[in-house]
Amino acid sequence: VVLFCWGVLGKVAQGANGPRFLALAQVTGSAAMPVVTGCVFAGPLMQVLHLQKAQAALDEAGIDCDLQTMEWQAAQGCIDDNLPPEQQLPKVNIGMTICVCLAGSVFGQGVVGLLTKSLLSDPSLPAPEAQACVTLIKTATEPQGRRPALCVSLLLACLTSLLSPLLVYFSLAKANVTLFAMETAAGKAFEVQVPFSPVYIGIGSLLTLPTALVIFGGAAIRLIIEYMLAEMKFSDPEAAVDWPSDSTSWIGGGAMTAAVIYAMLRFLSPTGAAMVDELSKSEAELLSLPSRVVSLLWVAIAAGSCLMGLQILLTDGLDGFTITMLAAFVFMALLMSALGAVLSLQIGTSASPVSGTIFITALVFCLLLLAWGRNAFSDVELLQNVLTGTCVAVSAANDLSQDCKALQLCGIPPRSGFVAQLIGGLAGSIVVPCALYVADDAYGLGTERLIAPQGQMFATLVDGLLLAAKVPFKPVAVGIGIGVVGVLADFLVSRESIQIPAMAMAVGLYLPASLGMGILVGSLCRFAGEQVRMCTKSSNEAFLRTHESVLAASGLITGSAFLDLCLGIGVLAGFSTEQLSLFTTSGEEGKAPLPEVLQTVLAIIGIAALGAISFFNSLNGIADDTVENGKGGGSLQAGPGASMM
Repeated sequence: VVLFCWGVLGKVAQGANGPRFLALAQVTGSAAMPVVTGCVFAGPLMQVLHLQKAQAALDEAGIDCDLQTMEWQAAQGCIDDNLPPEQQLPKVNIGMTICVCLAGSVFGQGVVGLLTKSLLSDPSLPAPEAQACVTLIKTATEPQGRRPALCVSLLLACLTSLLSPLLVYFSLAKANVTLFAMETAAGKAFEVQVPFSPVYIGIGSLLTLPTALVIFGGAAIRLIIEYMLAEMKFSDPEAAVDWPSDSTSWIGGGAMTAAVIYAMLRFLSPTGAAMVDELSKSEAELLSLPSRVVSLLWVAIAAGSCLMGLQILLTDGLDGFTITMLAAFVFMALLMSALGAVLSLQIGTSASPVSGTIFITALVFCLLLLAWGRNAFSDVELLQNVLTGTCVAVSAANDLSQDCKALQLCGIPPRSGFVAQLIGGLAGSIVVPCALYVADDAYGLGTERLIAPQGQMFATLVDGLLLAAKVPFKPVAVGIGIGVVGVLADFLVSRESIQIPAMAMAVGLYLPASLGMGILVGSLCRFAGEQVRMCTKSSNEAFLRTHESVLAASGLITGSAFLDLCLGIGVLAGFSTEQLSLFTTSGEEGKAPLPEVLQTVLAIIGIAALGAISFFNSLNGIADDTVENGKGGGSLQAGPGASMM
């Protein structure tokens, strides 16, 4: 947000109120992101779980339909034709999702607001993203400061990202370039592919190479495990009892558990509980909260609780169980929001384990439902709503704590940003559920197009623990072992001031190897550009990342996402993306013939072009002196993409 305002509104940024304008613009612009996190993490639970159940029912009936890989409209038709109404896929409930997102957003804002003074006066909480943001604001408001080159970074990346998927839709280029393929004795094929995907190359460009390698490593481990399981089940069919088809998801859950326990232990360690500094008179005034503001923050928490209580009441009626669920929401949201705020300020929003904290929260809610004997499939909707609200609250605490610290460092009372945070949260709570509905209706949550790794993780937990009341202990034990290895690596490299979040390994276990490869390609291109920069520049700027590289990576993500959203709206109006396919390699009638090798070549050229944009903007541009490459923490170390995973 700061980079965009700097580039587009340079005169305003360099005015007398430039720092205040940029700081509050950043707060408002980023306040909607917690809603995105809550929706994409916990929101797809119902859709993913129903999709898995539908696939199992089709397989049992001997119907050859791969719901995850086939065109979504065809997949829906297969379900409608072969399954009874109770097994049909549910739509995203926009109204209910808006309600729970609003509940989580205002609840998280209230918690962070009340903790402002204690959080922002603790010297053990460095707030890396806030530090980076403030340095950028100061640079942007200096009269001699040069504006970042938007044309070769953000605009070029957006345009290229917008056009690249169209080549795939037109069937001019392949969606994936295969690097390696193998087949098990049972005939199951395994491939390592590079996706022609601006989104994943853009995400990789936001990550450091070590983090991208860890994510790819997790995806590669998943591929290897799936291959080994396929071989083992072919030679020993009885192994399926201990190693079910969703074993890799349980392995990921075990790894996630180890990572979040490590994060909590680090938070509770003596080094993470330093005494609050004695504040000067001016600093105390800056962080002070008038009694009226304190009352409004308590009202925000109460409003969030009431909104969540309303959706529980509408879903389940009023009884002892619903009162218990509301109490559990308030308790877990308070606990995890406070923990999330502290971890965010301590190790950075990007490295803060949102996935892990919500995984533990989901575990608690599942056990509570079991204790009340509420383990029917119809109870999952209530669980999803409560979990989404909690996830939004925790994500809001993560983001807003950094916003408050940035305002403090700019000399602006953090209370001045509360209204801006509320506006951003309200806007996100309305827009994001609508976008989630469009995405699900057009492409299908849980499919190859929209994998929803956290949604799959929660679906596995709910299906195994809540619905089936059976946990496969061997895959969980393997996952915990992998998580411990990731934790040890995190601990060892942290001594060198390098962050490799153990959570990245766990998340990688939910990603196909092709997506991990796309992320790795993007990170390699950024790394290569920075290495060439270091070899050719003699000044200290050679060791700094450029602002243009951040803008270019953001553009690669934004352009493609915008195209998908537009096409999704078209699908709602009856348009099919299959109508865009103009060429064929298999002789389809009504399409122009095209050699398959040409499709592959165009895909390779496209991947190279996307990587070249990342490389060029990492090599050239205005140096970002908020952190050195390979050192420091926060989003410039782990990358904003890590927080969305």
